Parts: sequence; structure tokens; C-alpha cells
Amino acid sequence: MNDALIHYLRVELPAQEEKRRRLALQAEREKLIEAELEEERQRRNTELEKGIDFEWKSNADPEPAMSMAKLTETVQIGGTDRERISQLHCLIWRAYQHLLSKSGKVTAQQVWDEIRYRHKNHDEDEIIQEVTHELIEWCSRQGNEQNLKRSSFDKTLSNLKANPPF
Repeated sequence: MNDALIHYLRVELPAQEEKRRRLALQAEREKLIEAELEEERQRRNTELEKGIDFEWKSNADPEPAMSMAKLTETVQIGGTDRERISQLHCLIWRAYQHLLSKSGKVTAQQVWDEIRYRHKNHDEDEIIQEVTHELIEWCSRQGNEQNLKRSSFDKTLSNLKANPPF
């Protein structure tokens, strides 16, 4: 045999086979990763469709008030638009409804104080980190730490009264 054929049979052919084997393994890995990603997407879509992890309200008003639009997020689920509602807004609304059931008229300061001193009674999601006389520190379901100042609380409560979260 000539030297070129021997070199091809001993070096190049095994290298080509090794390259084909590596490419086949890589393609198989990519298929597995894609299948895992698709499975995760399906799981998340199922959770969203069932309302797991999120509180939803239908988007009946096509143009919500500007202040509410900043505090909610419109998402596409199963072909329909829905708004994800702030957990803090739900907590504020629960405290307001609790006080309203006890007495006919409730002020924003009373709601603030209810949250400040008895937030554990209304904080089903355990989002409140700390409440002072001028600030509510809370952590969203995504783990984002956020603040609500007392100076903007009255407007937030007013918006919630005009457009209740539930």
C-alpha cells in the first residue's frame, strides 16, 4: 500500500468517524435540551392558564387609568389579554375591606395604620418586609424589593376604590 492510503486509513478516517460521532452526540444533547425547554414552557403555560402563582382579573376596561396601568402588567394567556395584579394592591384592598366591614367610613391613614401594625392579618403572600410611618417595603413574587411611600398611598387607595383588584 502506498503511504497516502495508509495515512488515510490510520489517521484521517478515524478522525472523520470521531467527528461524526461528536456531531451526533451534540445533536442529541441539543434535542434533549430543546425537549426540556419545551416541557418547561408547557408547564409554565399550564400554571398560568390555571392561575397558579398569580391573581388575575379580566381586562374589561380596554384603557385602564394611567396610574393603574403602571402598576399592572398585561400578559397574553391562551389567546386573551389579562392583567397581573400587584400583590401589594391586593393586600391594601384586603385591609381596606376589613376596616370597611368594621365601620362605615375608612380613611387612608386608617388603612396605612392597619397595614403597619397588623399586616400579618392581611398578608397572605408574606410580601411585607417592613412598614414605617412613611414607607412600606415589600418583596414581589419575582423577588423584586419595592417601596410604597406614604405620600403616594392615598392616590393608590383611591385608584383601588375606583378599580378594585378583585
